[in-house]
Amino acid sequence: MGCPECKRKVGQERQGLFRCDFCNKSFSDSEVRITYTITAKFADSSDTAYVSLIGESGDQVVGVKASDFRNLREVQMASPDQLRELMNQPSYSYFTMIVRAKLDDYQGNNGGGDELKFRYQAVRIAPLDFKEDNEMLLKRLQMY
Repeated sequence: MGCPECKRKVGQERQGLFRCDFCNKSFSDSEVRITYTITAKFADSSDTAYVSLIGESGDQVVGVKASDFRNLREVQMASPDQLRELMNQPSYSYFTMIVRAKLDDYQGNNGGGDELKFRYQAVRIAPLDFKEDNEMLLKRLQMY
């Protein structure tokens, strides 16, 4: 759940009331933004990567707003199989993404030194438009 003003994570103060530590404001349950926080595996011809989808980028991939998904799960009491089917619909779909990579330092489990790992987050995502993408590639080829 996110703050309606700054979009940052909110914490629950008490039943039906959430607080944003960044804005220093409290919001009711109906005011808080319902968002996705998903880690999905994406692949192309060269490699695969696990990418975090937060907020609107999750909406784009799943194809259903997070608030509608919550309504389906909690109010309409959809079965786990129906929810799994909904989440698997975007499998093998094509997207154009702008991804931010961040190098993080993790403590090793074997008692050794620190380990460096990349963390990826989708900044912008949209369904792939083959015609537009091919036109852009042709323009690039004509430059040479």
